Amino acid sequence: MPTNSTNWQNDLVRTTRSSSKFDRPILQPAILRRKRKAESEIMIIPSPSTSLEYSPPSSLYAPSAIESPSSDVDIDVTGDENKSPELKILSSPFKSFRGLADMMGSHTYTCRRLNPLPELDWAEQQDLWHSMVVKDMVYTRDPKMLQKHPDLEPRMRAILLDWLTEVCEVYRMHRETFYLAVDYVDRYLIAKPNLPRGCLQLLGTTALFVASKMEEIYPPKLEQFAFVTDGACNESQILQQELLLVMTLNWNLTPISIICWLGIFLQLAHYEEGENLMGPEKCPRSSFVEITRVLDLCILDTESLKFSYSVIAASAIAHFISKDKAIHVSGLSWAELIPCVTWMKPFVEVVYDNGPVDVKHFNDIPSEDCHNIQVHSASLRLLDIVQEKQQAALNECSPSTVLRELTPPHSQKKKRYSRIMHD
Repeated sequence: MPTNSTNWQNDLVRTTRSSSKFDRPILQPAILRRKRKAESEIMIIPSPSTSLEYSPPSSLYAPSAIESPSSDVDIDVTGDENKSPELKILSSPFKSFRGLADMMGSHTYTCRRLNPLPELDWAEQQDLWHSMVVKDMVYTRDPKMLQKHPDLEPRMRAILLDWLTEVCEVYRMHRETFYLAVDYVDRYLIAKPNLPRGCLQLLGTTALFVASKMEEIYPPKLEQFAFVTDGACNESQILQQELLLVMTLNWNLTPISIICWLGIFLQLAHYEEGENLMGPEKCPRSSFVEITRVLDLCILDTESLKFSYSVIAASAIAHFISKDKAIHVSGLSWAELIPCVTWMKPFVEVVYDNGPVDVKHFNDIPSEDCHNIQVHSASLRLLDIVQEKQQAALNECSPSTVLRELTPPHSQKKKRYSRIMHD
């Protein structure tokens, strides 16, 4: 416990209760203390030839909600020459940490025309839906991000994500952990250009390390992440990259991922009037595993970066349940979904043609939670087949044929097709 009175006051929040004559001190979470320390001590300084700034499409943002970090930061560049050139001392707080909160509170965003959430006894449905939609707009990605990295190619990103799924399966990590790591990797590559290919595995390992601490109850230890790289990364490198990652992302580490949107949409798709909003267990696990396998394959393709997370999840609902249900649960129009639905069609066909996939069971995981564990169900081989189909279908993009259910399956596949669609 700190002895300095000033530090002690900084670590406490005093709240006045009407029924009490004194204030009761409440400790803040450790993550907030760490964030406060980073605000006052550490800042990432880009090299003269690069920039950490990334400006997503202006139509997604309120002009008054975005502040330039450089206007709030007074940087002391007279630090120790022996220290890393990317870590310097700040003489004023890094105020741009407030950027996401400011944008989340902005009323200039256009909400979707429909709010599919039922009445909730634990939250105001309109406020909750508004915050979800705004987050989906704030955490943007860029399909052209690899143009900022001359040393990287789309295939390298696919190999990295394919390897991360294997790591998740080895350490029994959840699907949400994997999709958070993918988000961190993509947004880091947008914000910090010219990443050498030799640092890509370090970035992926660190992103999964941070995501596991955000999501897992018992995350793997640091030495386990270093071990799984087979000597390519050591513990000190991962810790240094962790600091670089969270500061580059401005500590904005809580997007609503694709898998989270999928869970919400599946709950709404199976919601019955008068019931409380139930968990995704209402959806048959075989169908859930089939859908997540398609999503795992989709994100290996950099073209997935063109679509928001909610649009990708809603497009999967359109393929596996129905067009009307996708529109209902997402609040999106069919015109907003059709580009992603069309793009996703060959992924669905390849997964369907590759045969059924069952829920994988683990001895140390309860059977009711096994379907939530990220497994290596998609592969680079399937991605190659998809890309071949994409090339062959460039001239066959009629909106009337984009949904799989509109094309009758071959007779030998009808039985399995019927099982999937009606589970």
